[in-house]
Amino acid sequence: EVSFSKGINPRRYRFLVIGLVSAVVSIDVSIGGIIGFLGVISPHIVRGIIGGRSTSSLVLPVSLLGSSILLLSNVISRGALGFSIPLTAVTSLIAVPVITSILRRGGSNAD
Repeated sequence: EVSFSKGINPRRYRFLVIGLVSAVVSIDVSIGGIIGFLGVISPHIVRGIIGGRSTSSLVLPVSLLGSSILLLSNVISRGALGFSIPLTAVTSLIAVPVITSILRRGGSNAD
């Protein structure tokens, strides 16, 4: 209501911010690969499990989860299934359901 009274359309700025965040994340993934993407999804997974605590209390769980996911992905990609597959394929299989759930949850809370 405050933004409307000041003549700002929050819906347009919401899409602008979502577009900018998507661009920044895509640049991160293009430079660092899907492994760097674990740094983006790990906090969301931890917040879903532990809850909305302060950021400083989530540093250790986020780092442990991110490193555990990367280690598990590396073991699977090196031949735990009997054949070798690229590490990015394994981490993307983990990332897709997480991103889908984040988008689904975020879309329901948007309005």
